[in-house]
Amino acid sequence: QSLYIYLESMPAGTLYISMKRFRERLALESQVKDQNAIIRRALNDLNKIGYLDYSESKKGREIMFIIHGRSPKLKGIDMGGA
Repeated sequence: QSLYIYLESMPAGTLYISMKRFRERLALESQVKDQNAIIRRALNDLNKIGYLDYSESKKGREIMFIIHGRSPKLKGIDMGGA
């Protein structure tokens, strides 16, 4: 939900956001590898519900997410009985 709100507040068009920036924005207190997994899972969930079209790239040690498009018309997600 926090990533959704953050992404919706960004200007229209292609966005380039680093993993580091997402971690800073979320201010999670877990280990970096766990934070990275949480961010990837959240982005994947946003993709599954049709909100987000993105790709991930790596340049050196820097992980970047390229947000190609966003659509606020959400489909809903099956949370597996949650």
